[in-house]
Amino acid sequence: MLYGRLVALSVLIAYAIAFVLENRSSVHIHFVFATASVSLIWLVLLAIALSVAAGILLAQLDRRRRRRRTAE
Repeated sequence: MLYGRLVALSVLIAYAIAFVLENRSSVHIHFVFATASVSLIWLVLLAIALSVAAGILLAQLDRRRRRRRTAE
């Protein structure tokens, strides 16, 4: 069981390293009044972080609504 976890962890780390190396190129982001040039990996990580934060906030709102409905 321990060896299975070590293999899974090493595969996950190798995948993460490959993901970073494949997404090193620079991309241009066009805003309404400005343009920025960032590494693609930072853009992907920012999108993931914003998605996780939005999911957590929506879950909190849903939990709050359910509490109000059960209290009434």
